Amino acid sequence: MKLLITFLLLFMAYNTTAQVAIINDKDGFTNVRKVADATSEVIYKLKNNQVFWYGQEDYHSKGVEWIMIEIPKNDFSIECGSLNNLYGYVHKSRIQPINTLAQYKEIDVQFLYDTKPFSEEDKIIDYQNNHIVTINGLYPRGTNGNKPKTETEKLTITIKGIKIDVPQILISDIYECTNDFNIYKNEETYFAHQWNSDGAGAYEIVWVITDNEIKQRLVGTVQ
Repeated sequence: MKLLITFLLLFMAYNTTAQVAIINDKDGFTNVRKVADATSEVIYKLKNNQVFWYGQEDYHSKGVEWIMIEIPKNDFSIECGSLNNLYGYVHKSRIQPINTLAQYKEIDVQFLYDTKPFSEEDKIIDYQNNHIVTINGLYPRGTNGNKPKTETEKLTITIKGIKIDVPQILISDIYECTNDFNIYKNEETYFAHQWNSDGAGAYEIVWVITDNEIKQRLVGTVQ
């Protein structure tokens, strides 16, 4: 029990200081190590333009060469709670924080949510201690256990005149969405980064678009 509590405390401290990054490696991929050592077991390979979280405090600390990172176990963060994510270590030199990329401000790339007031109709809502824990079987982002104020009807993504298909499930668990995005570009990949919140249940989301399709959706909730 003490070990579990210690892990949870370390995780919460890590999660609140984590930031989004991609890799910067001429080989097109970077090895994720089990522990902070170049001879440690490789547990995963991060590819170019794949987004993940890294420990910001360690990254900016002098003398720290290996940074703990967190990777969702599926590409779209669907029911991928943080305790089920993959943790490992990447050498600091391979990490490219997403906010160090140049912002893309051309009008040929647009992200637009259509939202409406939240309705309980046709929804199965599960409660625990009077707090909402799932809506239609999915963890609701941006609610902090309260009933959402707004839900997302549609996300329209247009890149250079081409509309990108957005499966309904990718907008079914995100609430309180705004249209305040920061758009970044690396090579031919676009990253749309934003924070959404009901005032307490803040969450971060990054949409990764390349080859005219959604390659990844990274969603993380502030603990």
